[in-house]
Amino acid sequence: MTSNSMILLVIIFFTLTLTHLTPTIGQPVRSRSSLDDRSRKTPSYQNDRSRREPNQRKPYNRDDRLGKKSYHRDERQTKYESARKGKYEIKYQDSYNRDRLRKSSYRLHRLQKGNNSDKDSYAAKFRSNAVDSFAATIGRKRRDRSSMEAAERQDRMTNYEYELVQIARKNLESSEKELKRLHKDHAQFTISRVEADKAEVPKGHTNRNAWADKFVELEKAKSNVRRHETAGNYLQHVPGVSQALHEQADRLKNGANRLESEMVKLKSEGSHDEDLKDDHHGKEYLKKWNYDKKVENYKHLIALDKSMISRQGKPVKLGRAIPLFPTILGMKS
Repeated sequence: MTSNSMILLVIIFFTLTLTHLTPTIGQPVRSRSSLDDRSRKTPSYQNDRSRREPNQRKPYNRDDRLGKKSYHRDERQTKYESARKGKYEIKYQDSYNRDRLRKSSYRLHRLQKGNNSDKDSYAAKFRSNAVDSFAATIGRKRRDRSSMEAAERQDRMTNYEYELVQIARKNLESSEKELKRLHKDHAQFTISRVEADKAEVPKGHTNRNAWADKFVELEKAKSNVRRHETAGNYLQHVPGVSQALHEQADRLKNGANRLESEMVKLKSEGSHDEDLKDDHHGKEYLKKWNYDKKVENYKHLIALDKSMISRQGKPVKLGRAIPLFPTILGMKS
């Protein structure tokens, strides 16, 4: 074999060797098992209940205990103070008293526990006196605390009931005033229309509404005249005041006479319109319907206010002081 053939064989050998090598040339050789470990994925334990990742523990939570729920101090205080009828207060206070009773009973038991052979000794007498004094102290403190808590709770409920009754009385008074005003307005409207029908100013008359308004003013003027005349006659023993009241009554009479003449003029100048008759009828019916609806609403509100006050055990209306010796406009009793 010549040198050329040897060189050719060496080249062929190196060529075949390079074609069968892996791409990790120049890197440290790894075993097949290490390559498999590198390609293997990290297991996930999130959805697997049977296996747990080692050294994995959930943080301790006080709320995980069965049957017990701890509240933040501020939230517990808010629940305690915001309880309207004491449902949270009773629960919290019962647990507090139960804990204090358990501690005091344990201390009392420790004091009572001792050797029965030294009953006549000084230690036994001292222990018995200590037990009695401790029991008396615990009982006194417990009574004082319960009485103080009851007083505070009663004061708090009393203030709440007082405010509730005051608000209900104010609402009751305003509703009664509004109901009285509604009755007065409706009476004026109804009576003036009835008097218009009697005075031959029926529905359909062009001046019916104006005539009814003048009638309301006339009734007010006549009422003022009667009131001034009655007061002037009652105060005849005071000449100056009586004379001033009678003069004012005469001026009011002139105003009433003027209103009567205007009403006669409105009646004579008006005319009848059939279309206006339907309009008058519809407005009067709507006025009556609105009046009935408002009256029913205010009566319902008044009943609610009265029931609210009665549930608190308070009188619906407070009595007003009546003077024993009244004086009327300078009259001596």
